[in-house]
Amino acid sequence: MRLPLILAVVLCTALAALQTKMIYKESTMKRMIREDRWDEYKAVKAERRAKLLKRRPELASYPQNVLDYDDAEYIGHITIGTPDQDFLVILDTASATLWVPDRECGQEMDDCEECLKYGEDECNFKCDDPFCCDTIHRGSLYREPKKRFGACLHKHKFDPTKSTTFAPFPGDGWETGAAYGWLGMDTVRFGSVNETQLVIPKINFGQALDIDDGFYGDPSDGILGLGFTSLAVDHIIPPFISAVNQKLVDQPIFSVFLKTDGQVEGQPGGVFTWGGIDTDNCAPVQAWMPLQAADYWVFKLKGVAVGNLSSVHEWNAISDTSSALIGGPALVIGAIAKQVGAQYNLKYDMYIISCNATNGPDITMEIGQHNYTIPATNYIIPSGKANLCFMNFVNYNAQAFKPQWYIGNPLMRQYCHFYDVSKQRLGFAPPKTSAQTQTV
Repeated sequence: MRLPLILAVVLCTALAALQTKMIYKESTMKRMIREDRWDEYKAVKAERRAKLLKRRPELASYPQNVLDYDDAEYIGHITIGTPDQDFLVILDTASATLWVPDRECGQEMDDCEECLKYGEDECNFKCDDPFCCDTIHRGSLYREPKKRFGACLHKHKFDPTKSTTFAPFPGDGWETGAAYGWLGMDTVRFGSVNETQLVIPKINFGQALDIDDGFYGDPSDGILGLGFTSLAVDHIIPPFISAVNQKLVDQPIFSVFLKTDGQVEGQPGGVFTWGGIDTDNCAPVQAWMPLQAADYWVFKLKGVAVGNLSSVHEWNAISDTSSALIGGPALVIGAIAKQVGAQYNLKYDMYIISCNATNGPDITMEIGQHNYTIPATNYIIPSGKANLCFMNFVNYNAQAFKPQWYIGNPLMRQYCHFYDVSKQRLGFAPPKTSAQTQTV
């Protein structure tokens, strides 16, 4: 009679929520600003985006911030394959595909001779491998001759020949604004080999042959998309949703907690909790907001207020764990900047603010029936250069009928976020006070 009890204990343990640490890193944006390369980098990036949209006009419907990760500041460990192959990935609620560099990422291009006969524009339409076209016009800082993207260098790369659980995925490959390659299937584990892991078998993921220049010199290897299936490449099932479907987690929820104090390069800066509510670091849930659609994590933002400004308007907003910024309509962001004493700078495309203005007014975001405040200590961020600080609210020009805001880490450092896959809702709670135990 004791066997069912033992089995129940094992199942309960297997389904318990588990936590993985998020590691803080300097963003590509800060690194480029510090090295005085931001202007040239942005120009190369804009040129490449224009070429990409010629090939893939359907990507124009994606919000711009989904197509790059220049401001991403948090990464986490996952492993793929059997035995484990370790990767550092950006955990991203604004996309839904897992991809990492393939072992062929960064290899010499030996199949481009035919493509290089075309002119630049013609190549984008006639070449079977669209990234061969990038060798026709190459930015001086971000390409290496006869190589695929230099960003592939020094990355952890997935080798399918070393995994006993790998299976190829039929198809013609995939492409986003951040990477290009083919799809495979293998076991994915959230967490590093030294942690308790969430093991998810039979996950389709991208094996990238080329990755965006923004990953050059960055510690992250790839992206773990945490959006919904309708957003994923070829509508493949995202890893966490697959874990829910396979009943590998206790609750269909993951939680995000970010530390509010100073971030230190390479050190833990927060916690992802898979399969439940983070009760170690977060107070009880204050409110749940229903999502507007099951693609991005989109909710209603009723208004923003700061100083003498109060702007009430029912906008749609994306909750974006991969962004260190909050983006909104230029008129509203400009009005916020005026209230806090920030000035727009064309060179950086950001609002400059005094690094000493930490006693400035709170910025309040009205979501549902609650107000959520972001103090000056959280919306003033160092640029990477001495005595130069930015406001982390930025102008965002959304496409027609798309969410008008994306809301990233500034709000997450003030409030825990809870993502409920099954009920399609987003929850908020204050973190526990500094006097209470935090597990990071």
